[in-house]
Amino acid sequence: MQIRFLGQAGFLIETGKARVVIDPYLSDSVAEKYGRQHARQVPVVIAPAELAPLDWALLTHAHLDHTDPQTLLPLAAASPGAKFVAPYESRVLLEEWNFGNRGTQVPPPTWMSLAEDLEIRAVPAAHTELERDTFGESRFVGYLLRSGGVTVYHAGDTIPHPEIFRSLAGERIDCA
Repeated sequence: MQIRFLGQAGFLIETGKARVVIDPYLSDSVAEKYGRQHARQVPVVIAPAELAPLDWALLTHAHLDHTDPQTLLPLAAASPGAKFVAPYESRVLLEEWNFGNRGTQVPPPTWMSLAEDLEIRAVPAAHTELERDTFGESRFVGYLLRSGGVTVYHAGDTIPHPEIFRSLAGERIDCA
């Protein structure tokens, strides 16, 4: 498994059979919307389209720096086969942006195969507190990714919370 930091909370994960991004934020849309005090602290490292071809995009929550149309629209155009895993509020945004036919999925609470050599499992996250949406799903999630006997934990945007630790109990995490 190869891991490349994309800035902010974004990562590109590559296995022999899959290319996955988590929370790509490759614009400065937060500053454009909310003011320069919210400008990126580091420059954008790659244009969204240059990440192609992608197989999956995992989103942790619906905040603009994690579910960013200026990143996700060109990324999707460059990787038309990419599928998305996202909490409900992010899925609503993806539908508004016409991502509905991409097989957008609910973050799985149990291990789910994304490719022959990659599995994921969602873990609750607590942005400022642990919250659930109207369907009982976590509003914020992190992800465990497992490939070739290696497990990586992307916590999402979170503070420590007992439910997170319970969800991770029994997992061997090689990289967080």
